Amino acid sequence: MLPQQERLRFPNDFQELRRQGRRYNRPSLTMVLLKENSSRCLAGFIVSKKVNNRAVIRNLVKRRFRAAYAEIRHLLAPGYIILFIAHPSAIQVVQQDIQDQMMQVFKNSSLLSC
Repeated sequence: MLPQQERLRFPNDFQELRRQGRRYNRPSLTMVLLKENSSRCLAGFIVSKKVNNRAVIRNLVKRRFRAAYAEIRHLLAPGYIILFIAHPSAIQVVQQDIQDQMMQVFKNSSLLSC
């Protein structure tokens, strides 16, 4: 689980990020990135009813996204706000595929600190 100080929590923050951030699309997810002057990374996760009407399935997808992000967050450069938006195809993919798609975006956007 992500520490509370690293979570994106307020609706206004989500809206601002969706308006101003840069989007990166992958088969199972869309990532929206926004640079900020901070010493930490904030992350938010959206799994809408378009993915599945059942809350149990949406929560499962959200847990997979959070777990994939938690494994690679220590590799990221500080000072970014990241929003992960699940696509309907995210139901069929395993956590490793989600993590690979996240890493592709991080490499393409020069977000890795290593």
